[in-house]
Amino acid sequence: MTKTQRVDEEKALIEEIITSPLFSGARLRIMLLRHLFQSRDKPQTVGDLAEEVWDKGLDTFDPNTVRVQCADLRKHLKEFASSYIGTSRLRCDLPPANLAESYRLIFTEIETKWRATHGFWKAHLSSGLNVITVCNEPLFFRDWDERVRKVTRYSDINQEDTDSRKALEKLKQLHPDDFKESLECSHSYLPSGEIFARQRLEEWFDQAAGIKIRNLVSRHMNGQELAETSPILLGNTRTNRFIREILKSEDCAHLAYTIRPERFGVIEIANANENEIEALRRLPPSSVRFGNESAEVVDSPDSARYVFGLVTRIPNVYGEGAITIIAADYTRFIDQIARVATDESLLRHIVEKADWKDSVAPQSFQALLMMRTGIGILDDERRKPELLTWRMYTGTPIERNSPHAA
Repeated sequence: MTKTQRVDEEKALIEEIITSPLFSGARLRIMLLRHLFQSRDKPQTVGDLAEEVWDKGLDTFDPNTVRVQCADLRKHLKEFASSYIGTSRLRCDLPPANLAESYRLIFTEIETKWRATHGFWKAHLSSGLNVITVCNEPLFFRDWDERVRKVTRYSDINQEDTDSRKALEKLKQLHPDDFKESLECSHSYLPSGEIFARQRLEEWFDQAAGIKIRNLVSRHMNGQELAETSPILLGNTRTNRFIREILKSEDCAHLAYTIRPERFGVIEIANANENEIEALRRLPPSSVRFGNESAEVVDSPDSARYVFGLVTRIPNVYGEGAITIIAADYTRFIDQIARVATDESLLRHIVEKADWKDSVAPQSFQALLMMRTGIGILDDERRKPELLTWRMYTGTPIERNSPHAA
């Protein structure tokens, strides 16, 4: 990089900082930053800053005021750097004053591999839309008979509207021996894995980018809310009607990885390629099945076995921006996937394995993750979900299958 190119890049970064929400409306902070940048080759004393910034009629000069404002600028530059998702290879900082009580901006190169989480969530951070998470309320059948008194959940029934009659009709059709006219339908709680997952996402977006996530429940929503936001959908095709509707649409007909709605704990890989088959053959025989043109991975959460989950990123089929789907049949694995997606060291390992350019997730992709179970099953924070294989999708529906395997 030539000296001229370096100056141009520094100047472009300063303009990004000044136009960011952290500096919006902060006239004195902006003037201070501009002056320090224009004088970057010469350290600025408190007196210099007082003369060039405070004597512009903005404030009455006081040495302590200069120091306080410099500390304020330093803080906001750090906040900007921690949440930055642009293309600049530089970051700007204002170190504390030296012994001569002088201030000077410094520019350092960013090591992109240390920002895997920002690269993964870039599609949502840069969308300009509000980010939401969408969880679910599974359907339960309550039997209040004094001799029974039980609550039952069926993985193949999840009526999401308020029409109990339809749910009972489906129960009678699929499980006639369990059907009773007196059964009561209820949506009693959110799955624990989805609750923990959305808490992780909420904390990361708040701390890393100052974005406040709204948490919604799928059965209380309509498509318009997805069209106007940047949604992260949690659950699977049985529990989350938006996941079901989106993945059944023509916009997603090209997706190769699918949680089978009719078979609990099974993820299908359509047209599995050689790299994917090679990755699958490393699994225990009980965890994988091969067909003529497809393969399946099967949850088996007993000792020394594996559970599986999917991350799907697609353009928002309802509106602008992106949709991210975190799906698994074992709800606690949804939490573990969210843990990876918000943990720099865990995600960096996966991003490096996938070899994503500049550590930024593709615009549209699917990643198949797995985790070995055992004592404690899915609650053990020491166990690390791993990337099994992934695919990137680009171009037209015919051209966009571009398979990869980890």
